[in-house]
Amino acid sequence: MNTVKMLYNGKIYQGEEKFCQALIIENDTIVGCGSNDEVEALVFKYENVEKTDLNGKCVVAGFNDSHMHLLKYSRQLKRVQLHDCKSKKEVIALCKKYIKDYPELVKEGLRGRGWNQDNFDDGQLLTKEDLDSISKDIPVVLVRVCGHMCCCNSKALEMLNFESEDGILTENDVNLTNNLFAENTEQLIQDFIEANKIALSCGVTSVQSQDIDDLNKEIDIITLLEETYHNNENLCRYHLQVGFDSVDSLTEALDKDIYKFNIQDDRLTMGPIKLFKDGSLGAKTALLYDGYIDDKNNKGLEVVTHKEMKEFVKIAEENSLQMIVHAIGDKAVDETCDAFISQMSKGNNLRHVVNHCQITSYEILKKITQNNILIAYQPIFLQYDLHMAKNRVKQQLLESSYAFKTALDYGIKCSLGTDCPVESLNPFYNIHCAVNRQDLDYQPESGYYPKECLTITQAIDTYTIGSSYQQFMENRKGKLQKGYLADYVIIDDDIFTCDKKAIKNISVLETVIGGKTVYRK
Repeated sequence: MNTVKMLYNGKIYQGEEKFCQALIIENDTIVGCGSNDEVEALVFKYENVEKTDLNGKCVVAGFNDSHMHLLKYSRQLKRVQLHDCKSKKEVIALCKKYIKDYPELVKEGLRGRGWNQDNFDDGQLLTKEDLDSISKDIPVVLVRVCGHMCCCNSKALEMLNFESEDGILTENDVNLTNNLFAENTEQLIQDFIEANKIALSCGVTSVQSQDIDDLNKEIDIITLLEETYHNNENLCRYHLQVGFDSVDSLTEALDKDIYKFNIQDDRLTMGPIKLFKDGSLGAKTALLYDGYIDDKNNKGLEVVTHKEMKEFVKIAEENSLQMIVHAIGDKAVDETCDAFISQMSKGNNLRHVVNHCQITSYEILKKITQNNILIAYQPIFLQYDLHMAKNRVKQQLLESSYAFKTALDYGIKCSLGTDCPVESLNPFYNIHCAVNRQDLDYQPESGYYPKECLTITQAIDTYTIGSSYQQFMENRKGKLQKGYLADYVIIDDDIFTCDKKAIKNISVLETVIGGKTVYRK
């Protein structure tokens, strides 16, 4: 049975600077758009049309987060949150309180995330001794906000059979700490559903989510996602970015034919190979040509060598698989591009992506342009980085970094995301940072390198059309035009005319996926 809806009397942003007043939706697809009168004239051929008067409200396409970790975010919901801690003392006190308040959740140990030494009064990393003061009886693992570093207490290190004077682990070793804690699958599914509710309430209708670090070791995640989507309706469209810890592991997965979902559900799709070239700027593990100005002998950490990266790209090309590579430092970005260029077909038909692409020279951006390489940006990173980056990287290089507008001006295909749970998944925080180039407290007043500010339409198009292009869905998703999926968001303010300082405070009134309301305030 067909379901037909008509939206009218609205300010509907269709994408690419086009607006209309009204839409007709048949089942999950937009079949007509135009003025109120134009759409009213089209609607007569349908019976039992459900009409909604928008009363002038603003409507935009559903936001498509081009890189985040929705399942990993759902795990964080039951862990101690350390984002607001301003000192080691606060971290310790909060963790002790959590152990006292939630004894059932810490039977096997305590996990937390979000601490940032740059926010501490002494500016120093957590240490093993700090965490031993929380508990010596259970393992304690506290992950830095970036996810590329953690601190362990003595008990955790003992159980891992690791030796570390300060308790600090980085990159792949951080993932090994997961082995210390058993996971309740049913609870994880419920937490994943809750995480989806949060995303939908923020207007996020699609996620491109890296929730597997190595497919061969986490094949159970495929089963979990299939079961969840089979049994539940109100979930985001989910496109999985798939990690591998070695070339051999990728080859093994392809040989075993496990790089796939086994159910037919257009909300659940298999996406690109996801790799890490380097770490993070905040943890001083991003790979930089000239090193860190506040740590002169440190040039960062290479997670995947240039030789290995080229092997990954070669296999991806041979198997028609897209790649998205985490690269933050200028050396990491440059070498990732070189690996792509050395192996990929001319024109980058598989749409390989540099993820983050934070520290760049204009020469690197031109190389990206000339080779049709995509960029997945996270403007929300400016919330922290605009305060920190000046202590890590020379000013001359910062002038061409976080270069959102330059990238678009060069013609680079860009998308927007949040890297949640590294940062909030709220799209309006993200757009605020893209448009105003300020943190969430409106600093600096004049904006951080304001020549890189995006317009409202640029930010929304990159968040919707650009993100859809990244997943080969640009002809079906990301615009509110005829033939496109009816994924849209009704918001409580006119984002196109409101004071730009009000953007981050916009809230969602209703979220619709495929013509069906999945959230209403």
